[in-house]
Amino acid sequence: MLKLVFLILIISSPVYAERAATIIKTTGKVFIKKENKERVIVSNLSNNKVFKKDIVTTGEKSSSQIKMYDNSIMSIGELAEFEIDNFVFDYDKNDGIMDVKFITGAFRLVSGKIAKRGPDMMVVRTPVATIGIRGTAIVGKASRIGSENIIILVKDPYGRIGVITIRTSGGIVTLTKENEGVSISDPNREPTIKTYTKEQISIIVNKVPEIIDKQAIFERNQYKKMFWFNWILDY
Repeated sequence: MLKLVFLILIISSPVYAERAATIIKTTGKVFIKKENKERVIVSNLSNNKVFKKDIVTTGEKSSSQIKMYDNSIMSIGELAEFEIDNFVFDYDKNDGIMDVKFITGAFRLVSGKIAKRGPDMMVVRTPVATIGIRGTAIVGKASRIGSENIIILVKDPYGRIGVITIRTSGGIVTLTKENEGVSISDPNREPTIKTYTKEQISIIVNKVPEIIDKQAIFERNQYKKMFWFNWILDY
């Protein structure tokens, strides 16, 4: 009984409630900027808990992967900054809200459970655009206003293509096809959709660790085995 009361107190405490993510992979120098301006060094995955209002930053030749508690994964390359502005998640209902920002640097993102609840539940920002995510993966590059920001829709680890809506002060576009993307430097101009080649995408995120979802790989392999087994039976 005492253990149960203690657990309830921990879960309801402000510190627990503010937790949003865990850093699961690092190379080089990775830091967490706290809301109080304190800078915490992430070393060998110690000090790896990330809270609301934290900013994860990387140094030269460095990278990091951040796993949100709804299983969304963000991967950032060198000289990057990623901020968690708001995050609330109900484990029982697999429901919540997320508002995060890629401030600068190249990135990859695979959405988790929150994005499945609706396009307004998971919001991703860059300095020039706001992105509504509906169960998918994106890659890109964030930079200050006036410099090129890139957002591209790609396949997720299951091989699926979702939908993203990109809003700027100049207009709204929706991406629905693989490798569709936008390049934005002026948020007051309407974004124009273009298709990126695999080579172009590789150049943009070549220093960003690929997001490998082991569960997705397992399920895809199981599906392939089932397909071949059924094909043999039919034959």
